[in-house]
Amino acid sequence: MKRFSFVLPGILFLVSCGGDGPGPVVANEELEITGNGERGGGIVVVVEDGVSRGGIPAQTEDWTLWWRHRGPALLDLGRVLRSPSTGSVADATSTGISPAEQVLEAAARNPGDQELAGPALLAFARAATRPAAVLEAAMPHLASRDKETASAAVLAIGIGGGVGAIPHLIHILTDDKEGRKLAGGRRKVDDRLRVDAAWALGIAGRRLPDSALTRGVTHALWIAVNEGDSKNDAVPAACVAALSMTRPPDPIHWAGLLIELAKDRRAEDGIRAQAPGAVARLLVEGDRPPGAVDQSVRAFLDVLDDRKVPIAVRLGLVEALGHLAEPGFKHGVQVGETLEHLAQRAKNRAERNFALLALGRFSSRGEGAVANRAFQHLMETVENGKSATKPWAALALGLLGREFSRAHGAIDVMAEEALRKGMLASKDAELQAAFALALGLCGPDSVETVPDIVKVTGKTRNPVLRGAGSLALGLIGSWDSQSTIEEWLGKSLKEPEALGDVAVGLALAGGDPRTALFSLLEPEKGRKPNRPVQEAILGALARIGHPATCARLLERAGDEKAAWPLRAAALDALGASSDPRGEDWSASWSSWFNYTGAGWPETLMDYEVRIRGEKAGIDPRPKNR
Repeated sequence: MKRFSFVLPGILFLVSCGGDGPGPVVANEELEITGNGERGGGIVVVVEDGVSRGGIPAQTEDWTLWWRHRGPALLDLGRVLRSPSTGSVADATSTGISPAEQVLEAAARNPGDQELAGPALLAFARAATRPAAVLEAAMPHLASRDKETASAAVLAIGIGGGVGAIPHLIHILTDDKEGRKLAGGRRKVDDRLRVDAAWALGIAGRRLPDSALTRGVTHALWIAVNEGDSKNDAVPAACVAALSMTRPPDPIHWAGLLIELAKDRRAEDGIRAQAPGAVARLLVEGDRPPGAVDQSVRAFLDVLDDRKVPIAVRLGLVEALGHLAEPGFKHGVQVGETLEHLAQRAKNRAERNFALLALGRFSSRGEGAVANRAFQHLMETVENGKSATKPWAALALGLLGREFSRAHGAIDVMAEEALRKGMLASKDAELQAAFALALGLCGPDSVETVPDIVKVTGKTRNPVLRGAGSLALGLIGSWDSQSTIEEWLGKSLKEPEALGDVAVGLALAGGDPRTALFSLLEPEKGRKPNRPVQEAILGALARIGHPATCARLLERAGDEKAAWPLRAAALDALGASSDPRGEDWSASWSSWFNYTGAGWPETLMDYEVRIRGEKAGIDPRPKNR
């Protein structure tokens, strides 16, 4: 801890002085923060007691759980539904403050109902154009005895507090004297709050206007990885993941350090589990430098050769290979053979499934014999594999098709035909859902399969399939399907588990679900929908996010007669719809980080379910009917 005590004050001084500038930049002035983001999900916060210790969720083998975590990034709602702005936080003195921001600020400062404090803080942080106001509203809540509210305050500071948030978050993360004072004078800052602080630093650091400031945040996170005082591996593991979120100016250096961490047998399992994904993000966002990519791939292959490596770490390594490795690179042949071997013979079923997904990503980045062999393995599994394996192989082909589509190419028509036939031949609704999503991920080139997707989805009562079919039509961009999806939206009042995905599918298909959603929420005749359905509708509005909905959402958020969950859901939707940066914090980390390892904010989705209702989207619980 000795080196830590000397380095931390230097980092705090750097932040308070704005890097190279001679004077402080954090005072009462408004700050400009730049960066780009994606939006589409809702506000986030950890709400459950305790933090992960690197265990593997019992449902890891269920593809719907994988989709629940990875879907926000794959849907890319921010780019498709609402182009983000430059990311700058506007100067309120010149642009004025919107009514939504004013109401959210008032709710954040004085929520009335304490249970609204967390949603109000996070919604205000997303909508705010004044970082100083976010800090002023959120700081008192850091000492809240309610863990959910304290967590919300930490994340709100990271989302909207600008440069001025950095020192406070570092104090909380490092559990120093000032951090304990901020957290209410406790003897120790709760580990859960420290995990939140790490993620908040990742969010804030990603949009800092100065590379020196970014370096300061990155160094603070690295110090907490190596020398922090925590009995829980979730704190340093979250720091590993958050470090890669900051977009440091020297990604190769940090990737090298994290590679060594992934190889270190003495390191905690949870920390090692997050390191491969962090390396992948650093290098991919750093334009994939060939030498560094080759070094990481070689190292990850070596670690995978050790059969004693814990499964959470192995899953992280396999996913990272899928993100990084290329068939034409030096180790392309070995990567292909390793992933194919794991997909067939790994002892853990989750590892076999993740290897299939990695094969899909891997084969999308090259041509020739190596890429073709990986493709053929996926085709064989889709057509002749076991029923429990087929959905993973189908989604792997979907990932392959998605990458081809983004590069203005097209997946082989044989693959689309295999997915179409698999969807029609299966009698299992959730297997059909996986095939439909895979066709959707292939993009507009799957347009010929639209009638079959409509046929399969239209006759089902299974909410997973209805939601997946709607998303597939939207991802394909089938404008002709808008009336069909609108019809499904009305039927989803009886199956609200699918309502959010049906609404998003309609939006992706070019339709406007907002009018339909509000008409369902406020019917002119007949009874109002029950509370779970209302929560699902408001959750769908949050996922779509559009400024035109703010006025009506303001009314709902301010309805003191409504139950607090409905007001919280309205605040969620209001914050998402008025976010000037257009960012989706769920998608910002869901592509890269190991949700089976420590440090993953595994209750992130639980918060969205709680605020938006259990009917917020594809539900990982089996519901074949």
